[in-house]
Amino acid sequence: MGSGTVSADIDRMYPGCKLKELNSTRFLKDSDRFVLAKFTYTCPDHNYLKYGNLVYTKTMDTGFTIYCCAREATAEEL
Repeated sequence: MGSGTVSADIDRMYPGCKLKELNSTRFLKDSDRFVLAKFTYTCPDHNYLKYGNLVYTKTMDTGFTIYCCAREATAEEL
């Protein structure tokens, strides 16, 4: 999963906000289906950097992997 995917979901989930940097991605503990993306982003109504965590579901793996269905990570997943 790359920054383009995370950037598109930030645009969708946090209107007006933009990805600053995709810091890391990793599979959740004991899972090869869920990926945690940690990133920083900015919003026009705030003058500081925000931190975000989204969880993606791996839906297809046929030569290339497709991730979908971004949602905010729970405290237990961090």
